[in-house]
Parts: sequence; C-alpha cells; structure tokens
Amino acid sequence: MICALVFGSGLCALIYQAMWFRALRTIFGASTPSNAAVLAIFMAGLGLGGALFGRRAERTTRPLALYANLELGVAISAALSPFLVDGVRFVYFAAGGSSVLGSTGATIARLVLATIALGVPATLMGGTFPAVARAVITRDDAGRRTLALVYGANTLGAVAGTALATFLLLDVLGVRQSIWAACAINALVAMAARSLSQGAAGHVPAAATPPAPSSSSRPVLFAAFATGFAFFLLELVWYRMCSPLLGGSTYSFGVVLVLALFGVGIGGALYAFFGPRAATPGHFAVTCALEAALLLVPFALGDDVARFAFHARELGQATFGGLALSWIATAAILVLPAAIVAGWQFPLLLALKGRGDEGAGKDSGDVYAANTLGAIVGSLLGGFGALPWLGATGAWRLAAFVLIAAGTWFALRALAAGGTGPAGVVAEPAGTATGERVRFAAFLSLAAITIAIAFGATGPTSMWRHSPIGAGRADLHAPTWNARMQRSNDGRRFVLESSDGVESSIAFKATTGISLFVSGKSDGGTIGDAPTQVGSGVLAALLHGNVKNAFVIGLGTGQTAGWLGMLPGIERVDVVEIEPNVLRFGEVCADTNGDVMKNPKVHVIVGDGREALATTRETYDLILSEPSNPYRAGVSSFYATELYQDAYARLKDDGIFAQWLQAYEIDSVAVQTAVATLSATFPEISAWRLTPGDMFLLATKRPQLIDVERVRALLDVEPYRTVALRVLRAHGVEGVLALHQASPPFMRRLASSSPTINSDDRPTLELSFARNVGRSSENPLGAIFALAQPRGEHVPALTAPVVPSLVEMQRARPWIAVGRTVSAGVSGDPVEAAWTAGEFERAIALMHAADAEGQTPEPRVDDATGRMIRLHLRALDTGAVDEAAIDALAHDLPCDAAVVRLEAANRRGEPSAAHVVAALAAARADPWCNVRLLRSGLRRLAVLDGIAPAAAASMLDAFVAGRFAGYTCEVDRVQVAGALARRAGFPPKCVEAYGGIEPYPFWERVWLEDRLACYARHAPDRVPIAERELRDMITHQAASLADLMSTPP
Repeated sequence: MICALVFGSGLCALIYQAMWFRALRTIFGASTPSNAAVLAIFMAGLGLGGALFGRRAERTTRPLALYANLELGVAISAALSPFLVDGVRFVYFAAGGSSVLGSTGATIARLVLATIALGVPATLMGGTFPAVARAVITRDDAGRRTLALVYGANTLGAVAGTALATFLLLDVLGVRQSIWAACAINALVAMAARSLSQGAAGHVPAAATPPAPSSSSRPVLFAAFATGFAFFLLELVWYRMCSPLLGGSTYSFGVVLVLALFGVGIGGALYAFFGPRAATPGHFAVTCALEAALLLVPFALGDDVARFAFHARELGQATFGGLALSWIATAAILVLPAAIVAGWQFPLLLALKGRGDEGAGKDSGDVYAANTLGAIVGSLLGGFGALPWLGATGAWRLAAFVLIAAGTWFALRALAAGGTGPAGVVAEPAGTATGERVRFAAFLSLAAITIAIAFGATGPTSMWRHSPIGAGRADLHAPTWNARMQRSNDGRRFVLESSDGVESSIAFKATTGISLFVSGKSDGGTIGDAPTQVGSGVLAALLHGNVKNAFVIGLGTGQTAGWLGMLPGIERVDVVEIEPNVLRFGEVCADTNGDVMKNPKVHVIVGDGREALATTRETYDLILSEPSNPYRAGVSSFYATELYQDAYARLKDDGIFAQWLQAYEIDSVAVQTAVATLSATFPEISAWRLTPGDMFLLATKRPQLIDVERVRALLDVEPYRTVALRVLRAHGVEGVLALHQASPPFMRRLASSSPTINSDDRPTLELSFARNVGRSSENPLGAIFALAQPRGEHVPALTAPVVPSLVEMQRARPWIAVGRTVSAGVSGDPVEAAWTAGEFERAIALMHAADAEGQTPEPRVDDATGRMIRLHLRALDTGAVDEAAIDALAHDLPCDAAVVRLEAANRRGEPSAAHVVAALAAARADPWCNVRLLRSGLRRLAVLDGIAPAAAASMLDAFVAGRFAGYTCEVDRVQVAGALARRAGFPPKCVEAYGGIEPYPFWERVWLEDRLACYARHAPDRVPIAERELRDMITHQAASLADLMSTPP
C-alpha cells in the first residue's frame, strides 16, 4: 500500500515540476540563467525539506501521519501556486526584468520570486521521502532494502507523471488545470496515508540489532553529492546530445527525462531484491566505475548512434506513436544503462549510512539533501561552465571522471579497511577482505575501460551533433562502406566553426551559403533563406514607408537587423538573441548582412526575446518575430496570444508586427490556430510568401492599405532597390504585390473557424507541430491563395491601380529567388517555371513558341530577372549574346550578367580564362548571384571538352583565389576546382584545390585518385594518407567487369 502511495506522490511531483517550469519560463524567459534559477530553487527546496523533516521523522512516533500531513501541505500549496505565479509575473515585469535590473539583479529577482512561488511545496515534497522511509524501515532490515523498494516506486511514479504531463495533460488540460488535477491526486494520497497511519499506530518494530558505532559519515554524504552532481550534469549532456537526434521538442525532452527516471526507478527496485545483504565501500566503488563505463558506451559508438536514430525514425515516422517509439529507442541507448546503475546507488548509499531503522529518517534526509545539493551544483556548473567551456563531449567525459574519482576514494578505503564501512560497520562477517579485493579489481578494470574510451574514442562528430536527424531532414542512407564514408565526410567537410553555447550546440556550415545549425537544425542560411531574412524586415518597412525604429526577435544570420539598420531614416534597431555564440555568426555573415555587428544603429541584446519585449518601455514602428520552428521546446511561446498582446502594447498605432511561420511540415489545423491566435489580438492580418516554404503574417492595428506610389518611389532607393531586384527577384510594385497571398478579409474568415488559440497555458501549436515534424504536408500558402483567389481576397487594398498581368507573371519569383522547382499550380511565366526547374531545353522550346506567337508582353523588357532568364536561354541555345542587353542587365544584376557571358562562351565551346575570372570576381563581390544560374555555369565548365591545360591552369588560379561572397555555391566551387586541376595536369595550385577540404575529401574514386596524383607531385608529406584512403576506397568498392577482365588469372 505504501508503495502505491509513494508512486502517486512521485507522479504528482513531476507533474508539478513540468508545469511550474513552463509557467515560470514564460515570465523569466527560456534562457539558461532563468531555467537555472528556477531549478535551483526547486531542488534546494527538496534538499532543505529532506534535511529538516528527516530529523523531524526521527523524533515522531507516527512518521506515516507526518507523511500524510506533508502530502496534504503539498496539495494545498501547489493549488495556490498558479495564483502566486500570476503575482510573480506582475512583480517581475513591473520591475523591468533583466533590461532594468541587469543580469545580477534579474538573477536575484528570479531566485526570490521563484522561492515565493515554489519554496513551500518544494520543501514539503523534500520531506516526504524521509518520513515514509522512517515509517517502513524495520530493525531487521540491515541492508535497508525496503527503502530501495519505496525509492523505486516513488521514482516510477515520477516516470508516470512525466509521461502524463508531456504526452497528455499539457495538450488536454493545459498548465493550470494539470496542476490542479495533480493536487486532487495528491490530496487522495494524503487521505489514504492518514487512514493507513491510524491503522498502524500501534505497530511495534522487530527485535533490534546492535546499533552501529558512531563515527564520521562524511564520505557517504560526499558520495551522495558526487553522484547527484554527475547525474544532473549527465542530464544536461543527454538533453544536448539528444536534441539533434530527437528534434528538440517538448516530447523529445520528455522522453529523455522519462528514461532517466525509469532507469533510476528500475535500479532502485532491483536493489530491493538483489542488493547486497550488507553494503560495503567496495560495492559503491564498483557501481561508480560501472556507471562511468556504461555512460561512455554511446560515446564510443559515436556516429553509429546517429545512424541508428536516423533508421529508427524512418521506421516509425508514419505515425506519431511510431515516432515516439523511435525516440525512446534512441534515447535509451544513451540514458538507460547509466540511469539503472544510478538508481541502484542511492539505496546503496542509504545502506552505507547506517543499518536497519536506527536513524533511518535522518539518514534518508541527509543523503537526499547531499544528493540534491550535488544536483544543483551539477546543473549550474554544467549549464554555465562545463557545457560552454568543455563542450557537450567534454562535459560527458567530466561526468565519468567525477564518478571514477568518487569510486576511487571508496575503493581505496575498502582496500585499506578490509571491509569496514565508512561508519565503522563491519559489513560482512566472513570473507570481507577477499570480497573487497575482488571488488577493487573489478573497479580497476572498469575504470581502465572508462579512461580508455574517454581518451581513445573519437566520439560523436558533426554527423551526430549538427545533422537535422530529429527534424527528419537528414539523409544518412549508406548501403555500403564507401557510401558510409561519403556520408561521414559530407557531414563534416564544410563545418566552418562549431561550439557548445550556454543554450545550444552551434555550427556554421558552408555549402550554398552559410547556414546556422542550432542543436542539429538549420535556423537560417545566408543565401537560401535570404528572401525571408532580408526580405521580411525590408518588406515590412517598405509597406510602412517611414520606419524610425524596430524590434527584432532573433539575430540568426543578422540579415533582418542588418538590412533594417541600412534603411534611410532608421534610427535604432533592437535585436534580442538568446544564445551568445550566435553573435559570432553575425560576424561571419558580414558580407550578406551589411556588417551588422559594427552598425551603431543596431543594438544586440543577449537574452530572452519574450522577456525583453514584455519589459521594454519603448514603442516601435516595426516588431519582427523570427524565432525557430514552433515545435522546438519553448519556441511556441513566441506564437502565443500573450506575446501578441505584448507586441500590440509596444507597437505604434501605425506600426507593423511581422510573424514568421513555416509553410512546411504543418497541418491545416496548426495554420488555422496560428492565424486565429494572432487575429485574437490584431484586427488586420495579411499573408505573404517570401520563399516557397516561408509564410509571413503582417499584422496591424489599422486597416491595411498599400500606398502604391510611395512603394514605387522607395523601390528606386537603396537598399530597397537591391533587396527587391537581387534578393526577392521582384520587379516593381507588381513584383512586390506578387508576394501577397491573402488579404485581411480572408484571414478573418480563416481565423473565425478555429476552435482554439495558442497560449502559454495551452501550447497547442507547439504540440501540433511536434507531432508532424519531418513529415510532408500540403503547403498552406498554396491552399490559402487558392481559397482566397475566387473571392478576390488575394488582392490587397491599394491606393492606385497596378498591371494585374505583371503581378501574375511574377507569382513564381519566390522559387526563382532560391533556385527551387516551381510547385504545381503556381501561376507565372511557363518559361520561367521550366528554367527554375533546371529544364533548360524545355524552357528554350517554350521561349521560341512564345516569341513566335507574340505572347511576350512589352512590359517584360523592364524586368531584370525575366531578361536574365531569356538571355541565359538564348546563350544556351545558340551561344550568341546581345552585348548591349547584357551590359544593361549588369546594371541591375551584375553577377548574373557575368555568368550569362560565361554560359554563352561555354555553349560555343570557347570559354576563356577571362570569362571565368570575370564571373568568379562578380560572384566574390555580389552574394546575390542567382544560385541556379551560377551553379549551371560552374558545372558546365567542369564537363566541357576542349579546355587547354594552360587555360585550365589559369581558371584553376581563379577558383582557388577564395570563396564567393556569402559562401554561395561553395561545394560547386571546390568540385570544379578539382576537375580543372586534373585538366591542367596538376599544377602546384592543385594542392589548394584538394587540400582546402582536408581531412574530409569527397569519397569518390576519381577525386581520391586525382588528389593522390596532385600530392605526389607537390605535397609528398600528404601522400601516405592519400594512398591509404584511396586503397581503402578501392578495397571496399565492388569490382566492375572491366576490373575483373583486367586482372590476370
């Protein structure tokens, strides 16, 4: 019966914890300092309760009644906590948050306010285990196995609470009602315990055993501290390492916590049945070494864990249940073995602290308090020190070393004392010395294995750490050994920088532009996402017409803030970024963001965007919310009605609020919920498409009316002109209007049919997105446009008429801007659609047909992108170029013009070094060269016949002279450089061509052979590695018929 009670107690405790953390995160923000403050108070309350009520349990004659009173106190105080949280919100925001209080002052405020909200119930919770321990222990239970059973049951209850909170209650009941539901269960537990205590009032303990001699118990408390420290440090590591594998959603974090608690609960239960009859220091030493070795096994497996996660996700992604099972299978590899040993350790420490019921309550409270104190220090030191300083893999090793250090102390004591425990208890009457020597040998063996793994294994690489496996966007299919090597090298080759920040793991990858990878997920790229990140702020400013100040949530590439900072008339741009290491990315992307980090008008605030917006005293012309995907834990609060209310309050009457929303992997209900949530605060909303997969919702207080003449005039002013022509590929007012998808009347109709809105209390959007991550779905922008068009609700309100045919002709421009194939059903020029798909021959045929039938409208002559496409097609068709037309194109699109000249020369079969030098110089100066055009020109050059070795050598010099602006087409640049090196006969510059991507070459036979030939001529020190890798590649390559026929019998 008592096991059932503590199961319920653990269930309630974890529901409380999950909901309190969510509630306070919306006030203090989701940053590590904020979470650390809340966690520290919660854990400190548990530890204080254990120490205080452990002594009280020793003095009471009815410990079960004490337990009942504590549980009732928890239920009552927890029921009041939502109202206290409301008060905390009012006080913290009234004080101005971190922007007014400063970092230190805000931390103190969080600690004090979190204590007010959580201190009482957390302290009472901490006292429940010592009280129930004193109630169940008997004098003849020398090994205190009963406590292990109670501990295991309590922890398994916590497993159930975590699972319920994560997968059911948050979605069905929300935060407040979940807390109150747990309070009801808690009250039932208290009443049942009260009833049970009355029936057990006359219980007489069994015959006593001699009390243990009194001596110092500090080693046991130190061990409890060390294991708590290591386990909570490990939890941080597990969360960080699992995020790229599982996706970083609330569900995936819940899975990690469930498995950690499940392992602890199983370990405690196993100790109850199979633990030693009497514990010795040697037992504890072995468990430390075993836990250290087991926690490093997945470290040793390295990228094989990532491959397992990829294939498990593939098998389970058809349904949410299958997806959850794949998360459990992956996380179990990291978490479960070590957690089971950790669960065995806690009751073992209680047994080392004393025997039977003598001081059981006090011992339980002391060990619990020491373990909790270690947990607090481990989480704080891990979050603020170990992870940023050592990285996740270094912190992983540190946890193992802490366990080895604690085990070493106990192993040496055991060896020296011949079996005497830290409290002076002779643990085994016979054979103790022999048993301890065996355990000492086992400890040494396991410690040696741990140290060998820690220093000898490669560990996880960027394939694991910076691949979007959990987001369902990685491709790790590798049916052969060579394919596996190719995948491995591909994942590591173009990582420019990587680090573990305070909040997330960060990597900068250069392929087509530089992309920022946060915990394995791409959160913005300088080229592919430029229409969104550059265009969002500039489009909103263009429609506003007179922006003086702006507030941006999220720095990312720095393009939104940077281009806003270049606008004429702008006075200040405040941008808030939660991860300090992302500021470095803003520096790396300087050639695409206007060197934002040096712009005196741009002020970067490191902190939580939600808190910063809620506490600022400023009002703004523009507020732009560009967080990560809503499915990621904590991000959906940026799509909550509470944030929109804060934005409304900080927005000037004629201001614009812009909200990014992904248009991929999202179901119709989520779109409807997002629009309804925004519509609940803002009366006017319009939908815009900047790229095929990115939706922007522009919300205003006043009716939306686009001033056509003002927009037309601003499009002749920099930087509006550059953004429209080169980034958005939008020509004139009509090109801008082609980005519009739905007007406010349609958006009101869409919002009115939604039954729910997304709030801090009911984060339905976060959970809906998380259930669909990585799955293909209908693009909502296409559906919105198709539904709005029949009623004319796809056309915005205008002050003057425009040319409708030019608007429709440019509907496909978002695909042209990013070099993607135009989706079916999207209106626009058929020639452009075929060209964008890379179907150049079909595009040429369509162009000829349109010319023959006179279907090309006259206004197209002013459309720079349209002219570029047709000039390119004519160059591919005949090789002939209209120099005057290309010169005119160069005025608007200089890089495109240079590449068209190169393509014409390629078609004639006579590309010169001058053509290549000119095209590459343009690409190095202008990051906005059309990706599909540039890639076409480079790749065609690589396969073109007839290039003389001398010309190839000159071209090679141009290719290795440096990257293109914004790292555009970096993969293509490197590959073409290798092809030219071969054609040039491997001149000295070939070392730069092949060496630039060392030690991760393209795992292809031709590349490896050419690389070896180059190094043999000019870099003999690199030959051994090149020979070995080529030999490995050939060894694992299936022999062709030609190879077999060339081999003598």
